[in-house]
Amino acid sequence: GKVTLPAGTTKVSFYAVAWKGNPAKLEFSVAGTVVGTQEIAANDAATSMAPYNLTVTDSDYYTVTLPAALDAATEVTVKTVETGYRAIIFGVQAK
Repeated sequence: GKVTLPAGTTKVSFYAVAWKGNPAKLEFSVAGTVVGTQEIAANDAATSMAPYNLTVTDSDYYTVTLPAALDAATEVTVKTVETGYRAIIFGVQAK
């Protein structure tokens, strides 16, 4: 997915869970340059079968610090890497 972060952003905080039994690794990049990664823990409720009754705890809250403050509003690409497993991301907050 892609998200546009405002100028001045130095950190991105969010909640995330990975697919049941399959931890994931997220990669954040700007124009093809990796600016951060984050390991995401698996969650037993994240499966291919609805309904999704996720229970989220403080350990599912992550913060990625960018190498420098963004000079302008910037589109950031977020994708899973290495494992290829899915992740659910929500509550994204630029700081």
